[in-house]
Amino acid sequence: MPLLTPEECIQHCRAEPEDGPMLESLLASAECAVEGYLNRAVFADADELSAAQDALPLAAGAAQDAYDAAMANVSSLANVAAQEMAVFVARERLAAARLEFSRVLHGMVANPRIYAAVRLTLGNLYANREQVVVGAAAAELPQGVPELLKPDRRTMMP
Repeated sequence: MPLLTPEECIQHCRAEPEDGPMLESLLASAECAVEGYLNRAVFADADELSAAQDALPLAAGAAQDAYDAAMANVSSLANVAAQEMAVFVARERLAAARLEFSRVLHGMVANPRIYAAVRLTLGNLYANREQVVVGAAAAELPQGVPELLKPDRRTMMP
């Protein structure tokens, strides 16, 4: 569930109501960026977090079953290169699933800093929709998104 309503997005960005669908997409990107920086999943409330964590055992079982099935099919492939690639793909898929499980397991309920970071990121994505800015000086704010999120960051990465 998105952290902000469409109305909150429109109001925050001072956008027109017809920009709602675009803001919905940008909100998803902003939330994804925040979660990526935090290296954990973010949920609107404790019930949503609990439900996601409760679903982990079944999801982990399904991921392991998919891995086992892929590994069982390796021997049916005709050549060594195909077998090696099938093993590599199966391992990467399982690793990606485990990373996502870890992010949910260590997930958190959104706090005011997270809401502020999502709003800042959303506003930036909306205001800077073009790849090139002409005739404007750009500067990073000293109280930006990283400063808001550092206290909740799970794994320190560059």
